[in-house]
Amino acid sequence: MEARSSDVVCLALRHAILPKQYSSAYELTQAWGTYGIPQYLYTDGGKEFNSNHLEQVANELKIVLCQRRYPSEGGIVERPFGTFNSELLSTLPGYTGSNVQKRPKGSQKEASLTLEQLERLIVRYIVEHYNQSLDPRTGSQTRLGRWEAMH
Repeated sequence: MEARSSDVVCLALRHAILPKQYSSAYELTQAWGTYGIPQYLYTDGGKEFNSNHLEQVANELKIVLCQRRYPSEGGIVERPFGTFNSELLSTLPGYTGSNVQKRPKGSQKEASLTLEQLERLIVRYIVEHYNQSLDPRTGSQTRLGRWEAMH
């Protein structure tokens, strides 16, 4: 919930790189399984991605920064967010969606999750569903299986 900045991006990158362990409160039956230094970091043109700080971190870790030139190149970044939105967030109490005209009446009154509860739901969704589902790029491997085959 911090304002966008290169510091926040670098903290997110750190989270992606390090192995993850969650307490029993997350009710996970699977391990997160994916971690490590990425070869590439795909971004849009936001100022938090055009910083000396992020460039220095990427250089130090030998990560190639790939900034999309056109909105149509954003699928690799945007598609997972669309999936999370349609398969998880849209099912939660208080969901409003992005279209003001189609917003359910009273949705804000139904909002009842704390940030901690939301984080647990997102982690559980990624570990138990998203990483275990077939990767559309292969159609024969789960996302986790594809990652494991590459590492």
